[in-house]
Amino acid sequence: MRTLWTCIAAVALIGGGVTEASAEPTRKELLERDGIVWGSPDVWNTPFVENLSEDAKIAGLSRLWMEVKLNFPRFAVVSELDWDKTYFGYLPRVRATKTTYEYYKVLQEMMALLQDGHSGVFLPDELARRMEASPPLRLDLIDGRVFITRVDSPALEATGVTAGLEILKVDGTPVVGYANQHRRRYVGSNTAAHRELTVFAYGLLAGPLDVPVELTLRAKDGRVSTRKIARGGYSDIKDAAPFRFRRLPGGIAYVAINTFNTEAVQSEFERLLPELRSMVGLVLDVRDNDGGSGAIALNILGMLMDKDFPTIPWRTREYAATLRVWGQAGGWYEQTKDKAVWKGGPADHFAKPIVVLTSTRSFSATDIFAATFKALGRGLIVGQPTAGGTGDPLVFALPGGGTGRVSTSGVVDNPLIGRGVIPDVAVARTARDFLAGRDATLDAGVAALERLIRGK
Repeated sequence: MRTLWTCIAAVALIGGGVTEASAEPTRKELLERDGIVWGSPDVWNTPFVENLSEDAKIAGLSRLWMEVKLNFPRFAVVSELDWDKTYFGYLPRVRATKTTYEYYKVLQEMMALLQDGHSGVFLPDELARRMEASPPLRLDLIDGRVFITRVDSPALEATGVTAGLEILKVDGTPVVGYANQHRRRYVGSNTAAHRELTVFAYGLLAGPLDVPVELTLRAKDGRVSTRKIARGGYSDIKDAAPFRFRRLPGGIAYVAINTFNTEAVQSEFERLLPELRSMVGLVLDVRDNDGGSGAIALNILGMLMDKDFPTIPWRTREYAATLRVWGQAGGWYEQTKDKAVWKGGPADHFAKPIVVLTSTRSFSATDIFAATFKALGRGLIVGQPTAGGTGDPLVFALPGGGTGRVSTSGVVDNPLIGRGVIPDVAVARTARDFLAGRDATLDAGVAALERLIRGK
């Protein structure tokens, strides 16, 4: 079995490399090796309190500003943003906060200015559970309308809250206005489509755990009703399966991989290979996959290849202090194409035609998977463009138990970031198809695969 880090060369963009275990270096050895010790966890891992001290708040803001200033690779995309000026502008706002929750919301708003899906701030667990609980509903933005597309609590579903209901209002406010007021300023992403999806489909109904959310809903037959739905207290939540397989008519295999965040999907795909090889083609669905480990994603892609294959080259910021004195500050370290290679070519690889289904939810490691698949010409991509964001995020602690993260890398000679992987066969998702129970993307994917099987 391929392990998580099976590769020929370390590729930082998609997970990093492997080094042999060694003794923990001393502080002196770290300083001699790196010049500076990055991170002092004991200093930053302060306990949660309802209102952090002003010193702690300023320290957290300063660390956020510093990590972004040093590591963020895409300032050119937001060239109008003066990060130093932003820092000074947020100092009085941070000082004015009266609670730790207010403080973290200010930090989230500041990070959203970067418009990067891998750069942001996450609340301390205590606040996330208590202040931003969400009912177990999956939402989707389809044709500019917000629908419930899955209910993850059978008990809630039994009350009549079912997939197919359209959300018209939240707490009495039209859904667009509510999202603009409560979500938009805290959300940043690399493409407009993924940003809109994030605004309306992730966290739209989040709020205090003990306060129900009131939804005005429209059923398929046009009837409108208002329901108050608890944000928490569900003991029967069922998570979506990370891996699904079924046989389609005509000997076509359908595999949905809904995350790259667990080695179990890699193991299950490898276990399934003998059965897959007996079929005429494969529809590989990553529409609901918002990423995880790039190494897992590429290990699975390696099982579809007859030889080792190039991945997407990457680059990251590089800084030499003395060169700055000489007026030569800045630059880039790039992973060259000849080193961005991954292990493929197993004797039992799947060699038959493949179609990959993508959507705006296909993010991060799934962006890399789709971009590499397309660059290799291994098959066709069908559906909607991917989210268009990746970047090896650096995660760091903030006072009170929260965390920040910032992208550190970008791709080279590929328009992936800020654009997404463009499908070979574009299929728009429509409210009409959704309400009729039609999966137009899957239908188009099967049709495209049948053409490949026939050699057309």
